[in-house]
Amino acid sequence: MQTNKNVAEMGCRYEGKLVEMPNCSTWNIYKSGGKWYIAAKKVELKKHYPVIRDTILYTENNEPTYEILPNANQHKVCYHPISEGTAQVLMRTDGYADLGDLAEEIKSTPGDWVETLSHARSYPIRAHIECPKDMNDRLIAGARTPEKTPFGNQVLSGIELVLIDTPGTILYNVAIPLMAPIKFFSEFTIKY
Repeated sequence: MQTNKNVAEMGCRYEGKLVEMPNCSTWNIYKSGGKWYIAAKKVELKKHYPVIRDTILYTENNEPTYEILPNANQHKVCYHPISEGTAQVLMRTDGYADLGDLAEEIKSTPGDWVETLSHARSYPIRAHIECPKDMNDRLIAGARTPEKTPFGNQVLSGIELVLIDTPGTILYNVAIPLMAPIKFFSEFTIKY
C-alpha cells in the first residue's frame, strides 16, 4: 500500500503541459529561428498514487496519475521544439501521429518551453492525429511547488506508513495466495 505517498503530496502542485488538439478545424506547428515548435496548453496538476501497488497480480494501474486542476492558466499556450522529421510528418496529408508519442518526443527532445515565438511562421498539421484515451499519456509534468515535501506532510506520511500502509501491505501479501486462483480462473473464463 502507498497511501503515505498521497499524504506526502497533499497541497503540492505541478506545472504541466497538455498536448492536445484545439477545438477548431486547424492545428498548427511553428517555425521560428530555424527550429520547429509544437504548442501545448499550460495546466496545473495534482499527483495521485494508486492505493495498492501490485506488481504480481494486478499490474495494470501501478503508476502515479495526474489530475488537471482548474486555474487561470487554462487557456495559455507555450511552445516546445520538435525534430524536423516529426514536423515534416505532421504536415503531410498521409502522415500519422499519436499525441502520446508526441508527448514522449517532447520529453526527450532538448530545449526549453517558451511562451512566445519571434517571427514565427505557422504551418497547418494535415496528418491524421490519434488521441490516446488516457489523458495522462498526453501530460508532461514539470516542477513541483513546493519543491521539497513540507515537514507536516512528512510527519503525517510517516504516521500513515506505520499505522496503515505497513499492516495493509502485510495483509495484502498474505492474501495473494488466496487471490491468485480467483484471478486466474476469472481471466480464464473471460478469455475462453
